[in-house]
Amino acid sequence: MKNESMLDGSLRGGSRRRETAFGARDRAGRRALLAAAVLLVALVSALLAFNAVQLQKAANLATERHESDVSAQIAAIVGVAMLAFAAILLVMLALERSHRRSIEEIAFVDPLTGGMSASRFRIVCEELLGRAGAEEWSIVALNVRDFRLINESFGNERGNDVLRHILRVIDGRLGVGEAVARGEADHFYLLLREGDPASIEDRVERIAEDANAFNANREHPYYLVLNCGVYLVEDEGLDVAAMIDRANDARKGLPARSDALCRFYDAAVVGRLQREKELANLLDGSIKNRDFIVTLQPKVRLSDGKLAGAEALVRWHHPQKGVISPAEFVPVFEKTGAIVKIDLLMFEQSCEFLARWIAAGREPVPVSVNLSRRHFEDPGFLAPFVRIADEHGVPHGLVEMEMTESIFFDDEAIGNVKKAVDAMHDHGFTCSLDDFGSGYSSLGLLKEFDVDALKLDRSFFLDDSSRARDVVESIVDLANKLGLTTVAEGIEDGEQLRFLRAVGCDLVQGYVFSKPLPCDEFERCADERGAAALRNDDPLQP
Repeated sequence: MKNESMLDGSLRGGSRRRETAFGARDRAGRRALLAAAVLLVALVSALLAFNAVQLQKAANLATERHESDVSAQIAAIVGVAMLAFAAILLVMLALERSHRRSIEEIAFVDPLTGGMSASRFRIVCEELLGRAGAEEWSIVALNVRDFRLINESFGNERGNDVLRHILRVIDGRLGVGEAVARGEADHFYLLLREGDPASIEDRVERIAEDANAFNANREHPYYLVLNCGVYLVEDEGLDVAAMIDRANDARKGLPARSDALCRFYDAAVVGRLQREKELANLLDGSIKNRDFIVTLQPKVRLSDGKLAGAEALVRWHHPQKGVISPAEFVPVFEKTGAIVKIDLLMFEQSCEFLARWIAAGREPVPVSVNLSRRHFEDPGFLAPFVRIADEHGVPHGLVEMEMTESIFFDDEAIGNVKKAVDAMHDHGFTCSLDDFGSGYSSLGLLKEFDVDALKLDRSFFLDDSSRARDVVESIVDLANKLGLTTVAEGIEDGEQLRFLRAVGCDLVQGYVFSKPLPCDEFERCADERGAAALRNDDPLQP
């Protein structure tokens, strides 16, 4: 089945081109006002000319008729002029009201779905909550999990169909006095006359079921997974924008692959936000004191068991707070953008390590460093990496830049990454695609980007089925044909090693050989792996 046919049909709505209709309506309104203005000017000019002629005639008659006859004619002319001006004024007021309604419609209607806009939603919430009595209310922030992948796999227009479909589903589940609006991208906001968590969860489940009803009797179903955050309104006087923020904060607290649909804003969410703020406050001091420490996880060549490289991974050892897990701080600093500072520090420490090896006369191995998607927001982000490598005298060919599939989140980002990959190669760096296979567009990325290596996502090796092994073998075979180095990460046992060696995978990284090591321990590992012969207890032994 073709990609574009998988999400069409039942998801399409009559509002496919509403976004262009509003622009056309605004232009039509402006043209109507201009035409009316021209018409009014012509009408006024004609009336003035007519009145001038009549007044001149009246003046001429003054010498021939009685003064009272002239006065009556002048009064009639003035009356006609006043009526004409009154009519003109009424027409102008009507046109102004019509234009104002058009502007309000543009401001208060979402052009993509035809539903309520986010700004109108806030106004409606303020009105309803402002006159609420003993009723209980809640604000729900809802989005579609991995919506980016829908756009990537089926195209933006199919993605827009999905958004229209979801709005119709939600709207059909709302009661009197409740509201829904689309916010940014795939985000929706709901105001519910509901304060019982169990009832809210039940209603969200019904919405999720309705949203996936189009899958009935489909040969290849595509399930939409909804994530919801809920703020139970306790203070109607709180700013509506703050209520929406709290619902969003709750939604962001849902685990990445949780089966739960909802999370409520509660003490746990507040604690998470406070922890994030605490980490942010610790960051600059830890950067200055170099509390972030690089560790190196070996990459071993499967053909001979020798050390072939390492990946630089960050560890945070705070003097007062102790060891802080990357799983805790990386998402926080990814969100704030501060992760770029940590990446640069890890790159600098990696270059210091390589420079020491070179100075000691040792044969260095390539080190790969991770690049956050936030780097690609700056077209000149490579400049400090080049400067640091040159300051330490590290050949650029010893550094590999690792990019994850998450950086390819829209067409603009893809264009930026293409330019960045070209710039990396121009400077002599190599680059790899990390977590390959974690997204739906992996093969398409190979066509678009001239990367040097693929790192197979560890999820492939959590599944030991024959189908999963066939997929891995096919990817390795494709990479070999394209001249790409393949790296399997997250490998933990000898059976996986033997399979990977049999299918021709080049390098392996994982606890089967070593955990990430401080630099001095990595040197000892390198000495052991530098021997040509495998030890008897080596996992690569047959």
